[in-house]
Amino acid sequence: MSCNKAMIRGASLPAILAAAAALAGCAADSNPQSLALTPTEHYGLTVTSHPEQIAIGLHRSGLSITQKAALAQFVSQWRDDGGGMVSVRSPTDGADPSTARHMQDEASAYLIKLGVPRERLQVSGYASNRAPGAPLLASYDRFEAQGPNCSGGWADLTATGHNSTFGHFGCAVTSNIAAQIANPRDLVAPAVMTPGDNVRRSMVLDKYRKGEVTSSAKDDQADGKTSSSSPQ
Repeated sequence: MSCNKAMIRGASLPAILAAAAALAGCAADSNPQSLALTPTEHYGLTVTSHPEQIAIGLHRSGLSITQKAALAQFVSQWRDDGGGMVSVRSPTDGADPSTARHMQDEASAYLIKLGVPRERLQVSGYASNRAPGAPLLASYDRFEAQGPNCSGGWADLTATGHNSTFGHFGCAVTSNIAAQIANPRDLVAPAVMTPGDNVRRSMVLDKYRKGEVTSSAKDDQADGKTSSSSPQ
């Protein structure tokens, strides 16, 4: 069917109705495949991961003050990146395997002290090919969300004759989500929920059944008041 506008001036009523039906047909998208997606689904997010790693030199005296500060910064970055598994690996074929094991144990204990849950800590070894000065390695996978590039290829937004969405519709929204999401790991798998407070739940339900107020007691120190000053 041609989408050219029909000339209806001076035409009879049946001709006018036929022309209106033809113009209504022009508003439909002739590509069935494009109708399977909503405009905001034409663009998607890509989640990539790469290891975030620090190397710690082996010393018989254990972790130095500088190394502890580096591990503290490492844990802070790990927490900002959404947590996850932390790997601590020591060389298994180094010149001093006992020192490597001692440093690995000390580093693992210090990471737990800094807030890394024991169940999220993986301790293992790696082959260094007898490289001199092979370090202790602490790492985790950092996830990053990448959105579409909306900078080019814009169509004429005033061309609305086909009554269809323009190609970039939904691109900016998807790109902004990629830039603002706090933890891209949530796009890969849902976050693990901690158990609810059963004691608090039972207390609230008991008060509800008795018709009592279920909210917590109000703290007078939490009152917020706006100070006002009279004109001098």
